Amino acid sequence: MTLLSLDELIFSTNGSLVLPCDFIGFDSVCTDSREVCKKSLFVPLLGENQDGHFYIPQAIKNGASAIFVSRVDDEIKKIASENKSTAFIFVQNTMHALGFERKNHDERIFERDAFSKIQCRFHKRKFEF
Repeated sequence: MTLLSLDELIFSTNGSLVLPCDFIGFDSVCTDSREVCKKSLFVPLLGENQDGHFYIPQAIKNGASAIFVSRVDDEIKKIASENKSTAFIFVQNTMHALGFERKNHDERIFERDAFSKIQCRFHKRKFEF
């Protein structure tokens, strides 16, 4: 199950697609490239001594289908052009984008759960009559 569509992901993070791609969806989110598996969204985090963008090739090798980037330089453009099945989404801050993606996903789950509960209550009442 895809957590968010590409349009929802871009909208919820106020991001933009770096290059056109063949997005297949994502069903997990990782900040550690070693934990990325097929259909993961990889979020490279920036720290005082580390730049997660360095691990983008490893994330792609492990199956990332979407990647947040907070810079679009020649290296990122080259990697994106060589990996058309991976969506590269430019965001101002990858950590903030991770929070927005999570919030949007949680709201969708809540709406789905609330709808399911309404349906269950309706069916329960229906059967009680």
